[in-house]
Amino acid sequence: MPYFIHANFIMMMGAAIFGGLENSPISQRILDCYRLGGMPGGWVGPLPDDGGLAKDCIELYHLGSK
Repeated sequence: MPYFIHANFIMMMGAAIFGGLENSPISQRILDCYRLGGMPGGWVGPLPDDGGLAKDCIELYHLGSK
């Protein structure tokens, strides 16, 4: 699990450095998942080439009370 989280943060740092997070909706959604106290899950729905949006298609895994 730590390798998965580390890989996500490396990807977000690369997006922030080379293009800005505002230009990377996938990195934005992954960061939002961590901000909400969960973890990003899989992609559910249409792919980006088919009109899928990261905010609608990346699942959030959260083990909170509700």
